[in-house]
Amino acid sequence: MTTIVQNVDLAPTHQGIETCAAQAFDVAVYSGNWFAAFSTDGGSSFQDMSPQDFMKLEGETFCCDQRVEFVPNLGAFVWVMLSADGPLIVAVASPDEIRDSNGKSWTYYHLTPAMLGYERSSTFDYPQISYGDGYLYLTVDANGAAITRWPLGQLAERGTVAVQYVKVTESFVCPAHRTQGVGWFATHSTDSQIKVFSWKEPAGAPVTSFTVDIATIPVSDFSSITKDRDDWLPPTSKISSSITGAARSGRELVLAWSAGRKYADGSASPITQPHIELAYIHMDRKTVVRQEYIWNPQFAFAWPSLAANGDDNPAIGISCCWGGGDFYPQHAVGTVFPAKLVSTTSGRTAGAGGHYNDVRMGFPNYRSFVAAGFIAAKDDSTPPKVVDHPHFVIFEP
Repeated sequence: MTTIVQNVDLAPTHQGIETCAAQAFDVAVYSGNWFAAFSTDGGSSFQDMSPQDFMKLEGETFCCDQRVEFVPNLGAFVWVMLSADGPLIVAVASPDEIRDSNGKSWTYYHLTPAMLGYERSSTFDYPQISYGDGYLYLTVDANGAAITRWPLGQLAERGTVAVQYVKVTESFVCPAHRTQGVGWFATHSTDSQIKVFSWKEPAGAPVTSFTVDIATIPVSDFSSITKDRDDWLPPTSKISSSITGAARSGRELVLAWSAGRKYADGSASPITQPHIELAYIHMDRKTVVRQEYIWNPQFAFAWPSLAANGDDNPAIGISCCWGGGDFYPQHAVGTVFPAKLVSTTSGRTAGAGGHYNDVRMGFPNYRSFVAAGFIAAKDDSTPPKVVDHPHFVIFEP
């Protein structure tokens, strides 16, 4: 049974898509594609935090693609911002620093493509973050992808950080949450195969990988039409079957992605709506334990994000979106094993979700999850006015 503990709509003060949130004690940090905000009252209210201004301090122009995470072993939030010219900024601040400075005191690290051995003209895209016992993990696309790790001890000292990295030919490499003493990452190498990377935490350990076969993914025909005739999963939404959720539970790596109605050859999937697919991979045996599907014959599911909580037998939390047919698109949260989902939004909408629709483990209540989702709400005017409504959600399994 999923229990919603808190559900706060940030609109109309804050509006945006591709949302991410993290929380520690009474402090929360929230980001959208073009805005950021912080809270010092447990997420009941939020104040502006300008990524544009922070980027200017580093001589960059802000673009988009923000991620936030609270790292318990660091005792601080990590905030990642992508610049318009390619580099990204990694910012670090403790809950006390955010509270005492009114969200203005952050330590910044400037990461450029050239620092990772790419051409100076290269650009980063689609950053993703997670953490293990001793490292912050950040993956980013750049002519393939780079997997990087940042020692938490050095980040805690707020000095020079010796970033370690490896470049891979694959893109959209998703880092796993609650990864503990080994960094785990996954991507689709084909529509019927997953490539898993692992990186043990001792300094100097190599990155290793293995592949597993999965049931072929229907990678096309995501269109989902609402009763207002809006398509909330058009090609312009950038919907794809890239892995967007990864979390560790015991000796299993749990992965999630969106899937369509048709396979690459044009043939139809037996699942007649866009849906979410999950794979459970045994880390030691390097095999697929099982696959599961979140779907409904009347409407679509999409945009999954996963996180593990701090239970001894961790629950896997999910943040995703659903809608189409007779149902307006909405944001939902819950758990898998099997899926138990609860909508966090309602009403008339034009869309929901996006690349970032993130869920995180709560702190210090390790059983809880913190999720960020949004809907594009429509009013009853003609034509209807559409306003983005980001939601900050705390829930428990």
